[in-house]
Amino acid sequence: ISNVKAGGADIVVVCLHWGETGTKAPAKKQRTLAQTIAENGADLIIGTGSRVVQNIEYLTVKKDDGTDRSVLCAWSLGSLICENSNASRSAGVLLKLELNCDAEGNVTVRTAHYIPTYVWQYKQDGLLYFKTVAADRNHPDGLTSNETKNMEKAAKIIETALNGSPVTCLEQ
Repeated sequence: ISNVKAGGADIVVVCLHWGETGTKAPAKKQRTLAQTIAENGADLIIGTGSRVVQNIEYLTVKKDDGTDRSVLCAWSLGSLICENSNASRSAGVLLKLELNCDAEGNVTVRTAHYIPTYVWQYKQDGLLYFKTVAADRNHPDGLTSNETKNMEKAAKIIETALNGSPVTCLEQ
């Protein structure tokens, strides 16, 4: 992190593939690692790997001058492509963040929104296709009633996972 900042990076985003598959919350080991990453200067931490959506929160670190700095940490964005038809494992989020970097190099999140997604699987001409769609929007043509229920369930799972987090659902 210090090397890329010294090399001129204004914002450092650390992306990690971590977490145990199917867990709804980060493990203590992940929390410790994320805190260390934030303390070493990361401005944003994005996680994947658990294959389910986990909470998003701010980590607080002390700057050299003693003031606090907040680092947004998305523990797991869930899935964008998967073979599992389970609603919790076919759910994911896309983040839409507006970041600000001031003249002193302080990075802040101006706005934080998400779009809930669902991995729709369907067969056509003997082939299996995967299509990631917004889970809270109009249902795509061709969705069966069972798939519609899974998509709606995925949207609810995401809403529950992100309840209380600093991100809000991006309205249509």
